[in-house]
Amino acid sequence: MDFTKPEAFEVMRKLRRHEASAFLMAVAALEHGLEVTFYLSQAEAGTRQSLFPDQFDTPVFYAVSNGRKRHFFHATLADTASRSTADVTRDKVATKALLHRKNIDTAVGGAVSARKPQLLFDLARAGVQRFVLKPVTGSLGNGAQLDQTPQQAAEVLRMNPTVDYVIEQHIRGREHRVYVVDDRVVAAYGYVPPYVTGDGTTTLRALYARHQAERAGNPFVVDRKPPMAEIDLALLMQKLDWDAVPEAGREVRLSTTPFPDAQGEFHVCTDTMPDRLRQIALQAAKAVASRNCAIDIMVSHQGNPYVLEVNIKPMIGTHCFPFPGSGWNLDVPVAILHSHFRLRPESRRGLAALDHDALWRELMRDGRAGGGVAAARFARFED
Repeated sequence: MDFTKPEAFEVMRKLRRHEASAFLMAVAALEHGLEVTFYLSQAEAGTRQSLFPDQFDTPVFYAVSNGRKRHFFHATLADTASRSTADVTRDKVATKALLHRKNIDTAVGGAVSARKPQLLFDLARAGVQRFVLKPVTGSLGNGAQLDQTPQQAAEVLRMNPTVDYVIEQHIRGREHRVYVVDDRVVAAYGYVPPYVTGDGTTTLRALYARHQAERAGNPFVVDRKPPMAEIDLALLMQKLDWDAVPEAGREVRLSTTPFPDAQGEFHVCTDTMPDRLRQIALQAAKAVASRNCAIDIMVSHQGNPYVLEVNIKPMIGTHCFPFPGSGWNLDVPVAILHSHFRLRPESRRGLAALDHDALWRELMRDGRAGGGVAAARFARFED
């Protein structure tokens, strides 16, 4: 399926998070001759697994079959994941404790709340000056507070008296996401704030226009534009204006914060990542006994990697549509499927389109007979 074509581009442009993951998995499965069936509930699918919710209201729960065996998936989470792996990775405190027991480098920290703030005070007394606070059972970065002073962290706890947090030392560096399938790194990127690079002859205005034109070719970042007021302030903080001509090689931030946010970019490093980064990702996946997971790792300015989180139901859109560049790939969904079905090259077939909206309407249609909705009904294959 060619995502540079308008039909596929627009589908991917409007899908995010787990819907995007499920769609990309379905595309990869159909292209490799597998059957894909979506369901609204486990009951409709004829299964009952504690890994998955009972009900769904979007096309994210599906079965993949090669005619001989079948596996269920919730986005990228497969039924082959163990209950113990799911439990330990859902609880960030348990994940951190396990990583410590396995002697895998991770930021120092633990559980804290407005009721039990003692760890915050202990870490501050030990010399930790900056903190990260994350809800224990949160996901997708929701509720995370970065680069907090001890006073700011205490205020976060006070303002959220019912929330249990993981508190940890804030490590300055560049965050990476490394995707591991069956003890192999299949994809990795560094996550950075948006920026442009000077060439010594081009104004910032022209560099920004070129940057936005490049983003327009990538459906996953085209709509993630920093507000112009934010960019103006970022330039002011760097003592620059739109008519400035930055010297060759100078990186000019388009954000007021050095931390990635919703407008961040995903720089592929699968083949160039340091071996230390690759090894700690593999160690973390092995520690939680996961055959399919994404590892979030902070590489400090000194080059030391620290595991931040292990995700067994990660989103894969940013791996499939990295930026800079307008290229795309299905390396991650293909690796996940190959782990479960041992894909054969002779089973490949060309997929021209998959109508996500029509599939969704049929899945939600009143009076629809049970048994799921076959994705192939809404696919158009190449001749």
